[in-house]
Amino acid sequence: MLYLLLGTNSEKRRELRTQLTQTYASSDAYVVMRDDTNSSVGELEELLAAATLFGEPLVVVYDGALADQEFADYAQKHASEIGDSKNHFIFSETTMLKPVRTKFEKYAALVEEFQLPKTDAKKPAFNTFSLTDAFAEKDKKKTWMLYRQAIDAGIDPREITGVLFWMLKSLILAKTTKSAAEAGLNPFVFSKAQKSAKQFTDEELARLSTQLVHTYHKGQMGEIEFEEGLEVYLIQAFI
Repeated sequence: MLYLLLGTNSEKRRELRTQLTQTYASSDAYVVMRDDTNSSVGELEELLAAATLFGEPLVVVYDGALADQEFADYAQKHASEIGDSKNHFIFSETTMLKPVRTKFEKYAALVEEFQLPKTDAKKPAFNTFSLTDAFAEKDKKKTWMLYRQAIDAGIDPREITGVLFWMLKSLILAKTTKSAAEAGLNPFVFSKAQKSAKQFTDEELARLSTQLVHTYHKGQMGEIEFEEGLEVYLIQAFI
């Protein structure tokens, strides 16, 4: 069976995903959780025909996995097989390419879309780079305040995480390379990162990067609320 959950309201998608998982999985042993970093065509092919020891159906959750083009192409091509499988495949995506969505909707047992309210067009868009600048300055209070403003403006915590990854990578490159060309960065970005990087030790940057990766994966796998988990990360970053 194929279930498609769509939209910018990740909280509502997560609620329905949890409800479906609890409905169709007799225990956690029959649940497979994957995201865009650990989904593979080979595994999906195996899961389409997989059978458990006692014949219980599996519940396979793919959260954001269709961002991988190879995986999306395979899933689109085999949408009918996914729909006919005795196992339950739940795809949760913020957005999808129209051809993939059309194919999935044709074979899905359930399609639900949850969108956040559109922001006022007259309201200036929040600049996520102001948050990364505050983080690079080690200004914990300002970073937290800007994070709350970003969330209130409807920005997905995953987007914020991506910008933070980019910022930390720039700081690391600024410490380990001698020029913007060697780092593969814009000269202005490289110069700015060099100045900020002086406030961080190599060990500190490694720790912050590792902790951010862990926060991202826990959020993707539903182990923590993404918004709250990222907020805790930002608050505890410079303790």
